[in-house]
Amino acid sequence: SVQGQESFTVRKVSVLPESVPAGFDVLKELNELESLLIVDIGGTTLDISHVRSKMSGFVKTSCDPKTGVSIITEAVKHALDTSVSTRTSSYVADRLIQARNDSAFLASYLQNADQRAQVLQVMQEREKTLTNRVIKEVGRFSGFTHVMVVGGGAGIVAEAVKAATGVGEGRFFVSENPQFDLVLGMVAMKG
Repeated sequence: SVQGQESFTVRKVSVLPESVPAGFDVLKELNELESLLIVDIGGTTLDISHVRSKMSGFVKTSCDPKTGVSIITEAVKHALDTSVSTRTSSYVADRLIQARNDSAFLASYLQNADQRAQVLQVMQEREKTLTNRVIKEVGRFSGFTHVMVVGGGAGIVAEAVKAATGVGEGRFFVSENPQFDLVLGMVAMKG
């Protein structure tokens, strides 16, 4: 027992590469000659899976535990610490990254124009670094007909992934719920 209550028993475990459940809805619609490349860029990892239609098999998977949005987050935190003399949390840094194209929001948080410019420059440099790493890893995959970009960093790298893969408009997907794709996909898979 745990804290006076009965403990639970795990009766069944299903194991899949991390990014696969996020592409479940797309995969079930593909025909037998099609396959999906799922690029999952999270806070600390990049997971990529090439999956055959109807989840009939995996062609290839990859995980890079050193590539994630934290590349940008840590640089923004450091820039804020050195240029603004403000130690900040990852939450604040991530919020600034999310609002990187919202000049009014950035100006309200970083009122000094020089400091704001410095932080934006760091963001842009690290965004290029992140994007280049993702594109390099995506380049190791071939033979897919559809591409899906998911995860918290999807909005940062999606256009570069689309350009690098060359898939058409109707075959490229970016999640509307990038933070919840995996959970929603697992729920859909289990009915």
